[in-house]
Amino acid sequence: MVTYGDIGFYAKVGFAPVAEVVLPSPMPLSYPQGWLAQSLKRHEIQPIAGPAECVEAFSNPAYW
Repeated sequence: MVTYGDIGFYAKVGFAPVAEVVLPSPMPLSYPQGWLAQSLKRHEIQPIAGPAECVEAFSNPAYW
């Protein structure tokens, strides 16, 4: 799972910072420290190829 938000909050539920070379963001990040991920299978997150997408509701660049 990937989220973009407050590292202090999301770290409490298992999310950790992830580099954009591993998981590219769908838009430029104004707060790169907030790009966070968590594996649902307890494995190290593997890099993905190609562009990422987000749900329509978050496709506004103002959110990023």
